[in-house]
Amino acid sequence: RATEAYENLAGAWLRLGDAPRAMSLLRTLQEREPRNPRIAIRMATVEFAMENPKAALEHLDQATRLDALDPEPIVAYEIATMRAAAV
Repeated sequence: RATEAYENLAGAWLRLGDAPRAMSLLRTLQEREPRNPRIAIRMATVEFAMENPKAALEHLDQATRLDALDPEPIVAYEIATMRAAAV
């Protein structure tokens, strides 16, 4: 799946310390798949890494809204885990 490959690439860039490049890729991916909550979760991860908790929580809010359209337990778990870590 191409989306998953791009998510993995964004994660690699983040681990290599290039958060802006990771976010750029995720924004492009979100334009292609605007209803995918996993992309919003990945964007939240990058925002937390860039020490932007407000933006990260906005992405998690978006992920919650998108997941409500077609719920997946793993997505809800990821959102809850990230919210708990943000406190």
